[in-house]
Amino acid sequence: MWVTFRGGYFQLVIWGVSTMIWRITDSNTAINDVVLVVIVFSGFQTLINFNPLIKLDGYYILSDYLEIRTFGRKL
Repeated sequence: MWVTFRGGYFQLVIWGVSTMIWRITDSNTAINDVVLVVIVFSGFQTLINFNPLIKLDGYYILSDYLEIRTFGRKL
């Protein structure tokens, strides 16, 4: 379960670091605009990735936690 959680955790770290860089930089610079795009996309990817209704990380984390056998994976 922790191995599956690692991908989403990495996305959250990228989101957090990008948010700090966005707050520190001046609003009229290109780096500020690029980091803002990274914030939006990494946040959106995290929400989609942890959704248990789609067969991505959230689905496998929930099925591993509930010890439900999924097609193509052995517990």
